[in-house]
Amino acid sequence: MTDTVLMMDEATANFYLRNTISAGAANEQFTLGNANDTPLAGRWQINATHAGVGVYRATNGVLYLKNALATGFADNAMVMGIPGDQGMAGDWTGKGYDSPGIFRSSNSGFYLSNQVTNGPVFADITFTYGSASDVPITGNWIAQTHDGIGMFRPTNGFVYLRNTLTTGFADNAFFYGTAGDQPVAGHWEVVYPPAPPAPVLIAKTAAPQSGSISVPGDTRIGG
Repeated sequence: MTDTVLMMDEATANFYLRNTISAGAANEQFTLGNANDTPLAGRWQINATHAGVGVYRATNGVLYLKNALATGFADNAMVMGIPGDQGMAGDWTGKGYDSPGIFRSSNSGFYLSNQVTNGPVFADITFTYGSASDVPITGNWIAQTHDGIGMFRPTNGFVYLRNTLTTGFADNAFFYGTAGDQPVAGHWEVVYPPAPPAPVLIAKTAAPQSGSISVPGDTRIGG
């Protein structure tokens, strides 16, 4: 199973999906939501054979999720968040399917749910990360059992990735993009090259050490 690309025209709520990573016309086209909704993508059922789509409506804090890639009503409508929040989706606990969450820029708070249901939903996981102007992304950065989160900072073009869904510092930070860009994440290759060796940490000793120690310092970032 590989990921490809999706585009949503926020003025018309039209979705355009392509099944290969190449130029060409959309393979799937349909409508979901209203103008100015923001798009989501995820496999909302554990037995689903493909990802579905969704939209987050910032004006009322509702997430609308749909399993079929076709025009129609949402299968699930979840009340989660307040006006102005940003919607997101991921497999937060390794349960085998995706569920939604929100990022609240006013307090840099993440509110993630493990449920795909209808009606009001409380967050199962909450933490703070990043700053108010950051743009959140989700992805499995190190082939672990669940997704992590990340931030793209438009003010400096840096990406900050964190593996655990807790408050803390970034596990990976690198420069990519320019101000005004929008981040995306996905599994673009079938096999990735091996990760570079981790730096070697030398404990302090009371006696001076002779000789020299080479510490790997070349870090490569794959995307």
